[in-house]
Amino acid sequence: MKISRQKRKLFKDYMNMQLIKMCNKPIIIMLLLMFSALPALASAQDIDVQELSHWGYGSVYSVKAVGNYLFSGEGTVLVIRDNSDPINPVKISDVDVRSDIKSLYIDGNYVYAVSNKGLTVVDITDIYNPIIAGRGLPVYHGPYQNEKFYDGTDILVTGNYAYVTAHSYGFAIYDVSNKSNPVEVGWLKVDRPLSLDIKGNYAYLGGYGNMKIVDISNPVNPVEISTWTMPVDRSGRAFGTKVNGNYAYIAVYGYGIFAVDISNPESLSEVGFLGSTKYLEYEFLRLEIKNNILYATRSYKGLAAIDISDPANMTMRLIPSYINQTDNVVGYAHEISLIGNYAYFSALYKGVGIFDISSPPDEKIIKMIKPRFGRTFRAIEHGNYLYLQQDAYIVTLDITDPTNPIFLDVDDYFGRGWNMAIGKNYLYVTGGTSSLAIFDISSPSDPVLVTRWSGSVDSTVQYANGYLHVIRSSTKEYYILDVSDVKNIIIVGNYTGIKLYDFIATEQFTYLVDDDQFKILDISNPSNIILVGATTIKKPAFGNRVVVFGDYAYTNSGDNIQVIDISVKSNPIIVNEVNFKGVGAGTIGKGITSYRNYLIATGVSTTRYYNLNTDPVNLTPEKEYLFTGTVNISDKHLYLSKGYSGSGLTIYSHNLQGNLTPMPTIPTPTPTATPTPTATPTPTATPTPTATPTSTPTPTPTPTPTPTPTPAHTPVPPGTIIYYFDVESGHEEWQSSGLWHITDNRYSSPGRSFWYGSESTGNYDTGSANSGELVSPVIDLENTLKPVLSFMSWYQTESNNKYDKKLVQISVNNGSWKDLKQIGHTQKSWVKEQIDLSGYAGNKIRIRFFFDTVDHRYNKFEGWYVDDVEIKER
Repeated sequence: MKISRQKRKLFKDYMNMQLIKMCNKPIIIMLLLMFSALPALASAQDIDVQELSHWGYGSVYSVKAVGNYLFSGEGTVLVIRDNSDPINPVKISDVDVRSDIKSLYIDGNYVYAVSNKGLTVVDITDIYNPIIAGRGLPVYHGPYQNEKFYDGTDILVTGNYAYVTAHSYGFAIYDVSNKSNPVEVGWLKVDRPLSLDIKGNYAYLGGYGNMKIVDISNPVNPVEISTWTMPVDRSGRAFGTKVNGNYAYIAVYGYGIFAVDISNPESLSEVGFLGSTKYLEYEFLRLEIKNNILYATRSYKGLAAIDISDPANMTMRLIPSYINQTDNVVGYAHEISLIGNYAYFSALYKGVGIFDISSPPDEKIIKMIKPRFGRTFRAIEHGNYLYLQQDAYIVTLDITDPTNPIFLDVDDYFGRGWNMAIGKNYLYVTGGTSSLAIFDISSPSDPVLVTRWSGSVDSTVQYANGYLHVIRSSTKEYYILDVSDVKNIIIVGNYTGIKLYDFIATEQFTYLVDDDQFKILDISNPSNIILVGATTIKKPAFGNRVVVFGDYAYTNSGDNIQVIDISVKSNPIIVNEVNFKGVGAGTIGKGITSYRNYLIATGVSTTRYYNLNTDPVNLTPEKEYLFTGTVNISDKHLYLSKGYSGSGLTIYSHNLQGNLTPMPTIPTPTPTATPTPTATPTPTATPTPTATPTSTPTPTPTPTPTPTPTPAHTPVPPGTIIYYFDVESGHEEWQSSGLWHITDNRYSSPGRSFWYGSESTGNYDTGSANSGELVSPVIDLENTLKPVLSFMSWYQTESNNKYDKKLVQISVNNGSWKDLKQIGHTQKSWVKEQIDLSGYAGNKIRIRFFFDTVDHRYNKFEGWYVDDVEIKER
């Protein structure tokens, strides 16, 4: 039987979604072999690139409050919080569904998440251990779907059916009576539906320029019965649709809100409008109704309350989107959920906002829950560490075991990052607040922001030849900077009057794209940059990149790769233009990059590898993979980040047998050798004794005994809680020294926690350097295989992590203390920390929380709180 390319693509994409965090590598290999057995777009060498793991946190598009729980889709991760105290929701669990969550619906013990890839059903019977129950597989309905092929936008569940609007797919109905196997039973060709509400036997679909009413009395055969079309001068995207009585309210982004009489579903009429004919005057998105008040999210402007007691004469008042009258914290308000006296809204990279709506017209915002980072724009590897640009954050992961990346640290960057480079012991980040941020990574697991260089440094950055090369868009200049003293950056040279997209610097030349020009600059004397050659190219789109290999340079524009002969620097010549699009590839949305002798181009749905040793001019793809995103690559791994098109990072192994000769670019200097991280240590037969820090008030340690092998008998079942301590019953054999003590000042679970700080001063300033330890009793990990330590943490300390150290440590079989993790400098809300203890399974351990100010200065911060310590079998 011949299988169409599109069907093979759908099947592969679906099976890729099934590769959620499984530790059983033989299963992964088996699935990959299944893929290779299909008629494939790629060569038999597809096995060269294998998925290892996924890091899924990102922008918050969806939020739902139900009972005492708050659910939010943060990137690809469903996060569940205990909302019994609506002013202070506490995260209790999460699960990665592997595709960006755009809308949620909660029905009993199940959460239904619609995303870019389809429908995922999550079982929350055990709210502390949610698991993926099943996935709804999209069905191929012919060439109607575009290359994105799904892109879910909204979902409602009634009875045994889930109703989904999917921008690029249409209106789909799933039978969800069997949670492990949701099946699409009904589908209707609808052009770009964006929002959904259901009343009785009718579904109301808001789309582009219209609202459609669909009869769903027979879910297997949905039938469109009428369409209401927006006036031409107020036509736009209907991101919100809500039915109340005989009226449907339709939020049209950029224009306002329509009230439409639906008393006769076959004859619709507009009865009221609140808004403007001027585009972007009213940026409404999602809607909810309570007591004749329509609450609407307003893009970057928070919430609006609209009186709909008279649909023909709606009136609006704006709800302040700031706390303490100064800090605007709303972000990009999107989905809204009402429960009791509170309104919750998703705010993309700002997190989840909570409004008190108990006393209209005096509604007010009372809290913002920060997200777990944001959309991943770039990844850069440094030894066993990985640094991610995630919207306003720089996130550090330990990738000693790339199948299980471990979160180590997060730093606020104050804006969306664009690019990164590493030089010596510094990480350089562009973008954000249009400044160059410089992090000291001499301690790789703990980046410290040391300085900023002002100006609109918002694009490409590269460390080469001992200099930093950057683009400064505000002055339209390319700069070469002396960063030997990062606190005193000196401009060595610059080239002006250009609009740069990308560049690459080698030892003598910089190759750059300047609007519709490809230029070659001689930088052999950085203080005297000279233009030596140029040629006209196609004007690049967003995502343009430059690659240089031998006598050729490559740049991309739309669906083409332009090949430029640079053998004569004064006369670069375009020698070929290679069409990338092909079947299912789309435009080169994420640009091009290189690895050894391979040029890698990433399109809308396809990534292709071109072997430049084979033919550097007439490019023919040697490999093709069905993944897309921004590719960052090292000798060990390929990192795929989604940026605007999605959240999260996927780590792949790769084994390309290419030319080992590096590209003619200056490589990033070899990082300073650093100790192997201990976040996931493997006990050795004869471990080296580790001296206890001099400030630790414990005796000199003895050598660590040989860890006992993992027991061979039956392990405890996954989800088993091995140990739990919530401080409510006192010390319970925990030992403390220094300022560690039990307090009711703050707590994660009511009503006490351990605190390193003084009740009398509210800080840990004693006038001199001080330290203290909080040590657990012996905890037996017998019969465990994959124990995980978790605890709730709140801390505010000095920003330089060389001081005010907060260490989580472990002692195995009464041996010396080893660091598991160093906590960051400030997190003024409770956060759940998790540390993998698989390397210590089968042994007896103790856990220590060690605080050390190191010096006597800057100690008037609140300190460190620890609560709800738990060890659980994963």
